[in-house]
Amino acid sequence: MPKRFKDLMEESLTDRLPIDVLPVSNEEFIPPEPTPEQKAIMKIAREECEATARKLGMSRRRFLQTGAAYAICLAAINKVMGTRGGHYAWAQDSCGLNAPIGTRGTPTYFDLAHPGAQLNNLPGEFIMDLQTHHVVPSAEWYTENSGEAAFFLVAWSQANCGELDRNECLSRFHYLKELMLDSATDVTILSAVPWKPDGQPLPLSESINTAEIVRTLAGGTRRTYCHKFVMPNRGSAGNNSDQLLTAAGQDPVFFQEEMDLMTAAAAQYAQNDGYLRAWKIYTPWGDVPNTSGWWLDDSFGLKFIQHAKDLADTYGMPALICAHKGFALPSFDQEKAATRDVGVVAPMFWDLTSNTGVTFIIYHSGYDGDSVGLGGPFNQGTSANGPYPGEAAAPSTSRGVDNFITALRENGWSARHFAPGGSPGTPLAAGEAPADAAHANVPNVYAELGSVWGSVVGNPTRGSWLLGKLIYYVGPRRVVWGTDALWGGSPQGLIEALRAFQMSDEAKATYNLPFGLDGDVDDPTQLAIDPRRSIRNGILGRNAAEPYRIDPDLQLSLIQCDDVQKIRNQYMLNPIARNEVHGPRTRRELFAALRKDPWHRGAMLAQNEKGFLKKIS
Repeated sequence: MPKRFKDLMEESLTDRLPIDVLPVSNEEFIPPEPTPEQKAIMKIAREECEATARKLGMSRRRFLQTGAAYAICLAAINKVMGTRGGHYAWAQDSCGLNAPIGTRGTPTYFDLAHPGAQLNNLPGEFIMDLQTHHVVPSAEWYTENSGEAAFFLVAWSQANCGELDRNECLSRFHYLKELMLDSATDVTILSAVPWKPDGQPLPLSESINTAEIVRTLAGGTRRTYCHKFVMPNRGSAGNNSDQLLTAAGQDPVFFQEEMDLMTAAAAQYAQNDGYLRAWKIYTPWGDVPNTSGWWLDDSFGLKFIQHAKDLADTYGMPALICAHKGFALPSFDQEKAATRDVGVVAPMFWDLTSNTGVTFIIYHSGYDGDSVGLGGPFNQGTSANGPYPGEAAAPSTSRGVDNFITALRENGWSARHFAPGGSPGTPLAAGEAPADAAHANVPNVYAELGSVWGSVVGNPTRGSWLLGKLIYYVGPRRVVWGTDALWGGSPQGLIEALRAFQMSDEAKATYNLPFGLDGDVDDPTQLAIDPRRSIRNGILGRNAAEPYRIDPDLQLSLIQCDDVQKIRNQYMLNPIARNEVHGPRTRRELFAALRKDPWHRGAMLAQNEKGFLKKIS
């Protein structure tokens, strides 16, 4: 007897847990070995989900689509990690989901909500993901990289999403599905990967096409905006050549061509509130692997920043630069992944009297892992294992979140320098406000969480220190959301975890955050009465909306009934989310990919344009 369509649909659902705490890499860092605690969390969550599904008379696959399954996964983290160092707590939402989580003994769960409850925004929530990706390689890329293209077809770990043609797994189709349908994300920023202009796997024109396709499919509302990749160091000659060029007053060979490409892009895509909203740079990457990165305060780096400012003045786009800092594979220039230069250039390009200038969003917040397991020279800095230890323990010339904070402090440009009693421009503690002074924000520097929150989600203690120090030293309005999706599938598990996260008492006390992420974004010592003003909802999207010139409440009013939301509403009845997390799980898997892929070309899967159009028609 032929199977019913409903049965076939259920078989197509994943049996993966909706929140996965095992290490996974976006291929920009080495995943550590899974800890006993991570293994225990996954085991407990799996057993609890299976037992609860049986109790409710549901199939395991169907149950794993529900909000209750998310609650069980977060409860498992609490059970293994304890609650003194932070925890997850599930609360009532506007859709009726209510799943109190016990942290000792047997957890208790829910009302079992309809499966799609977690896909709607909670009160005050506006989710804006600043770091999303997909690929559309050009014919030139296929020609120049035929070996890698063939390799992707059969072996690349992130290509195992279930498509017969694995090159489809990071296509526009999956970008639309994983970001727009399988998560509560409202607006995405389609970011760029580093590559020379010829053979770019996601040319700006294709990125703009994606944004326009999303707008068309949504029925006219805009949900996606774009970055353009810029490589000011293109044509450098190798190790420290950036400094030699600076000393000689010269630019890299193709510097002017890069500036001309910026001008052309701004003229075409940035005018009249266009899709192009920022420039994406990778300071650790260059023509010559391992050696030819650059600093923002190199002579040509300063010229690039000034050019970004000039284009903003000319074409009315944001003066916004998004810089990859931190995560540095061996093929990156290890030195140039540090954040030293951020502290130098941020004050240079901001006028305190007029409150204008260039804004810098530091992708990954300088994060470089926390354990020795990441491996010697690949882990120079500190990030989340404890409170900020001071500049001696975390020099700005090394990598890590603590080191990023030092880069700001040593130039008198941290949030503590802008708090009442502080003195902007006066270095280190001499210019900082008293410890009990009100919170403040760095005028033009933001800390982004792409791949960082996913790295600490299974350890609430680390998550507490990470968020606490960024809120305190960069600002409650300066921590912003990013996930690195599509590289890791749908970001919904990361969203659910931040929604439920409660900081540790120790981190709250250390950083004067008595209400944790539920504090008011302008006065964290007070509880946010209006949910739109909470630090949590600031991080999830409202903080980033300002530099990107997006009105969150207007945007929500436009998209709440658009065609994307209508499809999400159908998910509540027939969910097809896969809960998939893709990427290398071990050091061996990562380096196996890199042997075929000398630097991070893992972000460059082939894409069949007609395949996408066929799937959505």
